[in-house]
Amino acid sequence: MKNSITRIENLLRNALNIENLDVIDESNLHVGHAHMLENKHELTHVCVKISSKDLQALSKVEQHRLLYKILHPEIDNGLHSIRFQII
Repeated sequence: MKNSITRIENLLRNALNIENLDVIDESNLHVGHAHMLENKHELTHVCVKISSKDLQALSKVEQHRLLYKILHPEIDNGLHSIRFQII
């Protein structure tokens, strides 16, 4: 597996002051979708539940931009979809 939950967690923990973090593999919910048929990577869809003081002062758009920037290496490795729950 090119992508891993541990790698995603490490990227986020190294970039942000994390209070609470849970990364959930949701790839199995997308079996049969066109992208999944072409994708050779097992981890393609995740839900990231995150609490961080670094995100609190940002707008929702800014939060998502920052999180996508942090996780860009995983997107380049085949991560197709990230659903954020900022708590």
